[in-house]
Amino acid sequence: MKKGFLVTLFLLMISILISCQQTIAYTVTFDTEGGSIIQSQEIKEDDFAEIPDTPLKDGYSFVEWQLNGQTYNFQQPVTSHITLVAVWEYLLFDNPVWEPVLADPSIIR
Repeated sequence: MKKGFLVTLFLLMISILISCQQTIAYTVTFDTEGGSIIQSQEIKEDDFAEIPDTPLKDGYSFVEWQLNGQTYNFQQPVTSHITLVAVWEYLLFDNPVWEPVLADPSIIR
């Protein structure tokens, strides 16, 4: 009986320890540097952040997300709280779409 009690107590203690394990999660924050708001993500440790929708910023074209000045790899597991920063390219014109203009053959000599 004493042996059965100890085995039961041991199994009970193991199940309590297993159920008490906390899931570690980290926050991935997106700093758009003045662009549209991107919601932060809560990511379980060693899971991957999801690529968010492309942010928008008047007069700029979105280039990429960076972490500490380096291009962020979304296939890299998250192991700490991080802030990804948007990199933008300034547009010289409001409408960056160019359409070809055909020359009038009558003015070409």
